[in-house]
Amino acid sequence: DYRLAFEGTVEVPDLASARVTLRGDGSTTDFEIDELDARTLGGTVSAAGRLAWWPATTWDLQVRGDTLHPSALMPDSTEWPGVVSFTASSSGTATPEGALDLAAVVDTVFGQVRGERLAGRFEGRLSGGDLEIPAARIAWGPGGGTASGRIGADLDLEFDVMVPDLDL
Repeated sequence: DYRLAFEGTVEVPDLASARVTLRGDGSTTDFEIDELDARTLGGTVSAAGRLAWWPATTWDLQVRGDTLHPSALMPDSTEWPGVVSFTASSSGTATPEGALDLAAVVDTVFGQVRGERLAGRFEGRLSGGDLEIPAARIAWGPGGGTASGRIGADLDLEFDVMVPDLDL
């Protein structure tokens, strides 16, 4: 068994750098993330949970983003001012062949982008190459949309989109 503690800067080409703190406990079969904080995009992304690689690759993670500035990801950051926060979770399994069985929930996404209020929620499950969406909802200013259904070999998707003004 071991205890891991890391503090440093992580740089990924074409993305904002992040000041990262990671603390956790591990063994030969898994790793428990006690604290993972990345200060990036003008805010913080935090995570906690468990990753395992034996006898199967599995995860169960909780993630939170606070006061993130999406403009830092855009070629012209002045065109997309705003702040976004979210809470999410994901759990699943990956096979040695690369197949995924995962569930993801974005409990809340909220903030303001380009002067308009942003709010949303998403639930999804990927299994056997099919994506099931029990519920997805987004609202941005006076526009928004909802979706539910299945995307895979067959498409069975219901959606409703309201776009009052396409002048972005």
